[in-house]
Amino acid sequence: MNLVEKLSLQTVTFCLIFGSGTAALASDERLPVLAPASPGPTEETLREEDLPEENSIEENSIEEDLPEEMPTEEMPTLERELPTSTPGTSERIQLNLPDLINVVIQGNRELKNAVLERVVQQQTLVQAESAFSPQLTPSLSIRADRTLSNSDSSASNNNFPGGDGGDRTDFSEDLEVTSTLATPLGTQIEVSLAPTDEFSRVNLTVNQPLLRGAGQAINRAPIQQARIVDDNNVLALRQQVIDTITNSVTQYTTLVQAQEAVVIQAQALERRRQQSEIVTALVEAGRQARVDLVNSARSIAEAELSLQARQNELAQANTDLLNLIGSEATYQFVVPDNVIAQLFEQAVRRADGFQQDRLIEMAYQLRPDYQQAIASLEIEDLSLLLARDNRRWNLDWQNTARIGDDTTQLSTGLELSRTFGNESLRTAVTRSQTSLLQQQNTIDQLTETIRNQVTDRLRDVGSELAQVEAAQRATEAAQLQLQVTQEKFKLGRDNTTLFDITQQEENLVTAQNAELQARISVLNSIAELEQAVGITIDTWQPLVDFGPVLAEEES
Repeated sequence: MNLVEKLSLQTVTFCLIFGSGTAALASDERLPVLAPASPGPTEETLREEDLPEENSIEENSIEEDLPEEMPTEEMPTLERELPTSTPGTSERIQLNLPDLINVVIQGNRELKNAVLERVVQQQTLVQAESAFSPQLTPSLSIRADRTLSNSDSSASNNNFPGGDGGDRTDFSEDLEVTSTLATPLGTQIEVSLAPTDEFSRVNLTVNQPLLRGAGQAINRAPIQQARIVDDNNVLALRQQVIDTITNSVTQYTTLVQAQEAVVIQAQALERRRQQSEIVTALVEAGRQARVDLVNSARSIAEAELSLQARQNELAQANTDLLNLIGSEATYQFVVPDNVIAQLFEQAVRRADGFQQDRLIEMAYQLRPDYQQAIASLEIEDLSLLLARDNRRWNLDWQNTARIGDDTTQLSTGLELSRTFGNESLRTAVTRSQTSLLQQQNTIDQLTETIRNQVTDRLRDVGSELAQVEAAQRATEAAQLQLQVTQEKFKLGRDNTTLFDITQQEENLVTAQNAELQARISVLNSIAELEQAVGITIDTWQPLVDFGPVLAEEES
């Protein structure tokens, strides 16, 4: 019998142990609530046949604890999006994990903000890639010049417009259109056109760097950096999606655990109420002390308090899911019957094919943070290239042409220059060299971290699978011990007291919760293992519509 078959058999046994209470919860589609204890028999004597059968406690359902006014119609099932909620109501919705992830992907506010931020990031890339696009700058200026004379009025100045003596106003307008263009070789071209009523002139300037700023490698480096940054932004969004899915899984399992814990505690409460009936009958028959009635009532009250605590935990888990989804409605989520068994079987089947070396290699290829680190190393390498270029001499080949209506002027020449004493240039090179080494160290550290994370998560899965098997045996033993103790108490054997039954009852509840926790831990550990490897999205891709969140990767 292999691992999958063995754990599948365990899952069936788990369902049988918790089946009665869970089935009652799913069939009535509501959670148990507190109810007063039922009165015991009123006969003066208690006959042997009046005692409950050995297995009657386990066979009784908790349905009697549910109020009759609760609706019994079938709950809506969550599919892709939440239904409209009426304010002031709490609509019950059956929730499965794939539908939860779908709704989270659509409604989570942090993911929405990340998608919106991509609009700005994409425009930043467009801006960087437009470095070699021509730029056109038209300009129009209108100017008025007022001249005031400091001498007395004279006849010779009375002819100026505007009149008083030597004062006059001159109007002028200038129109110029300038276009600039940069090439991947570093060439800077500027053309200006200034048409007027009297003449038109064209100025052409061409500047070609020969040392600093020359060549495609230097001039394309900022564009390459911008593209790498944009790729890293896409990877960051992918990592956020992976983290969100993992968080969705763990919060869903929290809801599952909280709901199952309510069922377990409700079953315990029902057993104590039934035991109270037996105690009452025994007291009336004179076979037990009347103080046992007080002890029985106290044990029921304690079970009721525990059930209330479990229900509060369930309500909190429901609220956390609503916050994760990004909904302000008052939905009450209910997981389907036997969902933990289904999730456990699916997770175990996935885990059965895990191989450590293969998972580590996949992590190096698929983890977004590792790919970001590799890309950042390339960015630092380009930054070092630019910093070293800035320390070179300026040697520019300059060419100008001025073309008017009557004349044309042409000039060409070389200009050599360099600034000495500017330590910022040397500092920039040193900083780039240091950053490059630091980034390499970061990659090396991340390589080891990934290896350790995958190894640890895989070991956790194996250990927790073994814990499930041990916890199941403990539950079966606790259940058997409770049955034996109950039978001894009914028959008055071995001085068995109500305290003994209560103690065994608590042991059973503890064992059931421990087994439940073990199964939940397996589910969470496998989700965290897939997160550590970077295969979370691939795992859920067939069942989840990632829509615009990963639209760039799909295009």
